[in-house]
Parts: sequence; C-alpha cells; structure tokens
Amino acid sequence: MALTLSSARQATAHRDPSAATPPISTAPASTASASPPAVRGPNHFADLLVVTAVLAAMPYLVLKTMWLAGSRVGHVSADAAAEAGELRHVIGNAVTIALVLLSFALALAWRSSAVRKLPAAVVLVPAFIGTGLLAPIVTGVPLGFVVEAVVTGASPLASAEGLHPVVYAVVYGGFVMVGAAHALLFAGSARRRWAPVLERVRAPRGFFVAEASVALVLAGLVMGAWAIAGPGVFGQGASGPPGFESITQRFLLGATAVLLAGGGLTPLLGVLGRRAPRARFALVAVQWVGIATGAVAGLTHLALSASGTASPVLIAVALAGTTAAVTLAAAWARQLSEAVE
Repeated sequence: MALTLSSARQATAHRDPSAATPPISTAPASTASASPPAVRGPNHFADLLVVTAVLAAMPYLVLKTMWLAGSRVGHVSADAAAEAGELRHVIGNAVTIALVLLSFALALAWRSSAVRKLPAAVVLVPAFIGTGLLAPIVTGVPLGFVVEAVVTGASPLASAEGLHPVVYAVVYGGFVMVGAAHALLFAGSARRRWAPVLERVRAPRGFFVAEASVALVLAGLVMGAWAIAGPGVFGQGASGPPGFESITQRFLLGATAVLLAGGGLTPLLGVLGRRAPRARFALVAVQWVGIATGAVAGLTHLALSASGTASPVLIAVALAGTTAAVTLAAAWARQLSEAVE
C-alpha cells in the first residue's frame, strides 16, 4: 500500500504541468472577445435647437406672407397699413420670406453629416448673412426690453409704431430664439468641420485690411453715438436710422456699434493669437460676428427706415461699413483658402 502511494506521488511529480492544468485566460471577461465600436447616441439638445429655430420663425413667416398677399393684419393705423403697401416694403417682405425659408434649410443642414460635403461657400455665405441680420437683435433687444420696462414703467411693446404690440413681441421674440439656436448649431458644425483649419490660419494683413478695420470701428463709433444720444444727435442732415427712438431700439443700435467695433479687431489677431492661443479662437468668433454685422446692418437700416428717408451721413456710414466688412471678409476668405491648401 505504501509502495502504491509512493508511485502515485512520483507519477504526479513528473507529469507535464501543461497537461495537468488547462490554460486559463488572464484577460477580463469583457475584453476576451472583440467588442463592437461605441456608437454615438443622438444629440437631443441639437435636435431641440433645430425645432426651436423652425417653430420660432413660423409666426413671422405667416405674418409676412399675409402682408405680401395684401392683408394688413397687425397694423393699428391707416397710415401704417398704407405704408406697408409701398414697394420698398413689398420687396422687403419678399426678401425676408426667402431668408426665413433659407434659415429652415440651414437649421436642418447643421444636423446633417451631408453638410460637410458641400462647398464651404454654400454653407458660409448664408450663415454670414444670417449672422449679420440676427446678431444685433440677439445681443441688444432682450437687454433693451428689460431696461425700457424698468425705466419707463410701461411695456416696451407699446412703443411699436403702427403695429400691434403682439406683432412686435412675436417678431423680435422669434428673432432672438432663431438667432440663438442658429448660433449654437453653426458653432458646433463649424467646430467639427473647420477646427484644424482655424488652428493654422493666419490673420489677414496689409494696408487695405488696416484701412477697412479702421473704417469699421469708426462706423461703430457713429452708431454708438446715435444709440447713446439719439439718432438726431448730429443734426437733421446727419441723423441716424429714422424711427429708432425707443430705448429698446437704441439698445439695438448700441449692440450693432459694439459688434462693428469688434469686427475691426482684425489687426490685433496675429499679436494676441501668438500670446494666447485660446483667445485667438474667441477673437475669430468676435470678428466673424462683427464683420457679418457690418456687411448687412447699414443696408438694413437704409431699407427699413420708418419714414423711408435717410440722411447723407447715414448713407455714408452704411456704405462705409458695408464696404469695409466686405473687404475684411474677402481677406479672411483668402487666408482660409490658403490654410485649407
């Protein structure tokens, strides 16, 4: 019996370990087999922004369509109703309807991966125009509304000349929401597509760039004076946009002035960008908004003046701001094209 147990122990001692013990995987159970790649979930916040951008503009679209068809709903005086039938307002209504429809397409495009395949100009030009139209409203009207309500103790909606207060609320309230939604959607889309380009692009330089920057800042200063002291501060022949008398409307002018001045910071980008790379991206955004505002704000003031007339100074400021902004936009387009190549 002892001999048998001793033989068994010897046989066990000389046995191949690999044959005695099955191989055990040291890898965790979760990684023992290849796992499928993570799938990014839906961005519900971005979807909500798209819905907001569309629904907030719908009342304005319906109202403009009715006015273009001859209805005068929303007008509270015969003079205002008659003025709405003038050619400049008819053209303005048709243009704004087209812009609203374009904004619907853009809102949907920002959420589509197909937008990355489109040429940059097809995406950036409508975004540029929309930024110029909506940025002063988004940044100026809400604060002006609150200040006017506090200072006057009355509803700022009552200051809408010739229009029912509800129209004023629907139009500007919708613009604020549309502008904010599009800004967030565009920022996300631009970051995904052009972040590497913005990291290596150089700020435009040269005599014409510097000249345009100064002109844009000066246009902003004049707008600022009209906003602070009133459109008539420089006299009858140098008045600002007619009808911009209320506190809310002057805050709109003030926001335009600040944005124009920001657009004139182009020559500083190269210096500040080298010292603070993070500040560089912020300055690019400020200049995008400022240059876009300069390109369309002056012409918008000329087209939408309440009385249909504009002073020589207003015309000069509008044309100078537009020319300067277009010059800076063209300079940036060349720099971006070189960065892409």
